[in-house]
Amino acid sequence: MTAVSGRRTQTAPVPAARGPASWPDRGRDEEPDDASWPAACASVVICAYTEERWADLERAVTSLSAQTVPPHEVIVVIDHNPRLHQRAAAGLSGVQVVLNSGRNGLSGARNTGIATATGDVIAFLDDDAEAEPSWLANLLAPYADPAVAGVGGLAEPRWPSSRPPWFPPEFDWVVGCSYQGLPTASAPVRNPIGAGMSFRRMVFDQVGGFTDGLGRLGSRPLGCEETELAIRLRAHDPTMIMLYQPLARVSHRVTRERTTWRYFRARCYAEGLSKAAVAHSVGRDAALASEKDYVRRVLPRALCRDLATPRRWPRASVTVAGLGITTAGYVHGRWLRWRRPGSPARLPDEPARLPDEPARRSGEPRHQPRGCPSSLPAATVTGLTRGPAAHLAHAVSGRRGRQAARTAPAATTARIWCGEVELTEPMALPAELLDTAATPYREARLLIRLHGTPLGFLSVDLDTDVLDDLTLRAMASRDLGEAIRAHLGIDGLDQLPGPDPEPPACPAPAGPLAAGHACRRLLSAPAVSVVVCTRDRPAQLAASLVSLRALDWPWLDVIIVDNAPTDPATRSVFDAQAAGDPRFRYVLEPRPGLSRARNAGLTAASSTIVAFTDDDVTVDADWIRGLVRGFERRPDVACVTGLVAAATLASPAERYFDARVSWATNCRPALFDLDRSRRPSPLYPYSAGAFGTGANMAFRRDVLLALGGFDEALGAGTASAGGEDLDVFVRVLLAGHALAYEPAALVWHSHRAELDALRRQLFGYGTGLTSFLCKYLLDPATARGLLVAVPAGIGHLRTTRRRTGRAVTASAGGTRGPLAAGHRLAGPAALPMRRLWLRELAGMAAGPACYLRSRHQAAHDRPPAPAWR
Repeated sequence: MTAVSGRRTQTAPVPAARGPASWPDRGRDEEPDDASWPAACASVVICAYTEERWADLERAVTSLSAQTVPPHEVIVVIDHNPRLHQRAAAGLSGVQVVLNSGRNGLSGARNTGIATATGDVIAFLDDDAEAEPSWLANLLAPYADPAVAGVGGLAEPRWPSSRPPWFPPEFDWVVGCSYQGLPTASAPVRNPIGAGMSFRRMVFDQVGGFTDGLGRLGSRPLGCEETELAIRLRAHDPTMIMLYQPLARVSHRVTRERTTWRYFRARCYAEGLSKAAVAHSVGRDAALASEKDYVRRVLPRALCRDLATPRRWPRASVTVAGLGITTAGYVHGRWLRWRRPGSPARLPDEPARLPDEPARRSGEPRHQPRGCPSSLPAATVTGLTRGPAAHLAHAVSGRRGRQAARTAPAATTARIWCGEVELTEPMALPAELLDTAATPYREARLLIRLHGTPLGFLSVDLDTDVLDDLTLRAMASRDLGEAIRAHLGIDGLDQLPGPDPEPPACPAPAGPLAAGHACRRLLSAPAVSVVVCTRDRPAQLAASLVSLRALDWPWLDVIIVDNAPTDPATRSVFDAQAAGDPRFRYVLEPRPGLSRARNAGLTAASSTIVAFTDDDVTVDADWIRGLVRGFERRPDVACVTGLVAAATLASPAERYFDARVSWATNCRPALFDLDRSRRPSPLYPYSAGAFGTGANMAFRRDVLLALGGFDEALGAGTASAGGEDLDVFVRVLLAGHALAYEPAALVWHSHRAELDALRRQLFGYGTGLTSFLCKYLLDPATARGLLVAVPAGIGHLRTTRRRTGRAVTASAGGTRGPLAAGHRLAGPAALPMRRLWLRELAGMAAGPACYLRSRHQAAHDRPPAPAWR
């Protein structure tokens, strides 16, 4: 094979790659024989970033095991998602699972895969694509020509049902697939389609990896990283060929979200921005050569074809709009580069470095790491195993581990380990807490519980504090002493009992009514129905079902509402995990919308109390007991909300959201009504977040039915995108009932880990808030009181922004103590806080129009059939 270099004057053979020890009948040092291996062996890299695509990832890995030419190795790179990394390492066999060691995004993840791979050819398969059995064989065959530097295949869209009639096939690149206008036979192209492509290893040795800043970041629809790399390669050696091989086919799943005009518009605009970035890096002529041919040749043919048939005129208009939107994105991107001439951009002679690659002189070869470090075994932390299993860390002990933590990069100071401590049980943290990538945590957030009751949160410095039983108890007594003494007074105790690993000397009577301690005794044990609404998130639902099945309440009914599913994955998860449990029922609600799904669950429920939680939470074993305790605080309590603690705080997005909300650390019980428990605030009872959140709430069924259930013009899945929980809390109070906040009703919530998901969530919070307020402004009975509160509301927004900013920007060396009193984040949070706040304000501005549109749609919608049937 010919080495990829600026001068192709001699031919150098590529050394045979050595197979991993896991391959049958071959050791690590045994070279394959020519009869059983292809001339070029391939490492296949799959990059993944979210658990929502877990089923897709499994199918992608399975498709590689059926290849007629087996891959040398399969590497799954997880993009800064420790939970997904832990799940993939345990659930995917025969593959290497590694964490992205570079920057967030697809480019950084691919560069990590390149650094890990050992094959002559490195192929890339999207995590939502399935390769045909001959895919790899057809990718490798053209490499017999030494001039071929890379080969790309055909990516066919796999639509949810069928192609939308308005979607032009010339724009299939919008959904990451091959588009009409590409060659129909093997031919040279400028760049491949990223869903199923490959490059010689030497390409990356010579010109570097994919450029950071290009490529998809989470769900943000950027791209062009393959284009920039291919142009850089041609600039380095114009004789090298990028080949399009349509026989190398992959089936690329298109989600229902990507078949909407909203996504089409966003993806076209993002493509324009990406093209502007590439033009800034490699020059406008090189960046737009193929695009000019596409505009001059492909799009005019498409317009002539569609304009010839009147029923296709909408598709022709979409073609024109797509071109215009992409052009607008390109112009905007060029303008931004003009305004910021110092923005970083890599030139063709300045290759992007791969992860952990030191700077090197021109022509100096890059060291190729072989293999990957083995994962540490999971540790069981005594006294801390009551929280969700997903946030348990790896642990090592010893002085060497602690020294490594103190010399860790500054970026690790922002990672917070989450757990809980029961003061009556032996407790100790290990000498070192590591995440799934063996990166040390510098701080821990511990929920302190006494006899199962949450008392408060404790922030522990993992560098300086001694983490033994006596120290943790002393810290809890110092920082939460008032709450501990109040709890002991209820139980008739004078001092905090010592840890006792044995059962209590005076066992409690069996059953839910009496549990030994006064704080846990109940007057009754009513029947409870739990409603969990989910939509196309089978991975999250599977984790939630585990904790729900562990509930031991004697009269329990669990209803899983599958809301407008696009495939049968949710039903399959339910059948696999809960169909054999008589307490669980499956309900299908074909109309999209969280409020509709909750109303379907309310209708199906038959118990006195109906509790609602989300599919991304893990419920505590005493969750039902805590809800019932809230109803027993007063006879007129019709609604109970509970504590929603953060399960993980590993990413900046998770920590920002935790600082933004007010219901994640509140451990003080409270009662609300319009009489003796009324708050003096002028915003009462319309203040958002004061009563709790929809992820953890319960109602007396007869009261909620009398109120008409949830407003179907509000909530996720509608234009309002939220506000249904705020609305129902206010309606309970306005109807003369009381609402109780009970922290003993505990669930653990997995916040959005990706920045793009956080942006969407904050925009939805904004639209949900003002949609909810718009509803009451349109009601003459409440409009006047709400208008009077507008100045106070503006002040509340300012206070919220300052509080969030102080929490996010607090330094790692700040004061320690209970988080309820000193709510802070460890380390600098690399977040665009001003933009996040503006994003939420933009949602607030759009909320009234969204509510009016949502209310109109709710009045005219017809229930559709599920798309997968």
